[in-house]
Amino acid sequence: MSGRTNDGDSSPPDHKRASQPSAQTQAERKAAQRRAERRKKRRLVRVGQVFMLVAVVMALSHAVMHMQARSTALLDLVAGYPMAAALAVIGAILMGR
Repeated sequence: MSGRTNDGDSSPPDHKRASQPSAQTQAERKAAQRRAERRKKRRLVRVGQVFMLVAVVMALSHAVMHMQARSTALLDLVAGYPMAAALAVIGAILMGR
């Protein structure tokens, strides 16, 4: 006896099955590729949304600082509306990919 029971299953034992290459059909490979592309697209959209959210928060905080008259010239140039606009543009580009 070989030590293996034959329950009518003609498939090879597990240790032989693991060494065989995966036999995906072309449709399965295409489906897996589409899922990977959708995941990548969703990830880019989420990152873009985060950039746009940060841009909105930055613009609002900058507007509040102007209302309180605590703004400096350097802050206006570096961390004000231009930076918020740049983040919004980057976010829009990422979301549109």
